[in-house]
Amino acid sequence: MGSTEPNIKKHHCVESCDPGYTGETCNQECPSGKYGVNCNESCSAHCAGTNNACSHINGSCVEGCDSGYTGETCNKKCSSGKYGVNCNESCSAHCAGTNNACSHINGSCVEGCDSGYTGETCNQG
Repeated sequence: MGSTEPNIKKHHCVESCDPGYTGETCNQECPSGKYGVNCNESCSAHCAGTNNACSHINGSCVEGCDSGYTGETCNKKCSSGKYGVNCNESCSAHCAGTNNACSHINGSCVEGCDSGYTGETCNQG
């Protein structure tokens, strides 16, 4: 009781490996791009960086999220009216349409600009 030894019987894991590990004795970290129990999950394609690197244990993105995505594993698009890195930017109030809709990635107005405004994000007027 209270042992911190892995759940191993005759040098093999009894059930499955702890999240982030694989192999007969559960002593190998998941390969790059994989995470979770028995390394069955893939890192999000929206993790920032050249290799979409994520934690081998829980899939959290090491370098944060690509523009337009949020969440620990970068699997959620920015909510309506927001865009950019960490969804910290707000769509322009001058985007045409009823919801001032803009791209969740770069803020470009989906339906163009209100009269008198120009630019990709309708910020020139």
